Amino acid sequence: MAPEALIERVVSASGFFLLVIGLAAALLSTNLSKRLVGLVFALMGGVVVGLALAGPGAALTAGIAVALAYLLVGASLLVRLQEAHRSLEASEVDAVDAASDRPEVAR
Repeated sequence: MAPEALIERVVSASGFFLLVIGLAAALLSTNLSKRLVGLVFALMGGVVVGLALAGPGAALTAGIAVALAYLLVGASLLVRLQEAHRSLEASEVDAVDAASDRPEVAR
């Protein structure tokens, strides 16, 4: 096997591994900041897989831009959640939201 083909397979496998680990972190974490980091890792893993499969440069650049946009918007939302709810745990934020919702009055 040629060294180039081996490197391509290793890069592709590592990108897929990064994608899976990021998705697992995004889905299984209870902390919202860890979910955001997991999502960014998953997006970057997708870009690495696209790079290993010789995807078009414009699509890879767009993937990186989308991942960074998610990171920036997500970080600003995390700051707002921390200020409003004093916590970044999903269960605590949900509990504060449920307590602040007014029940609807039946007519």
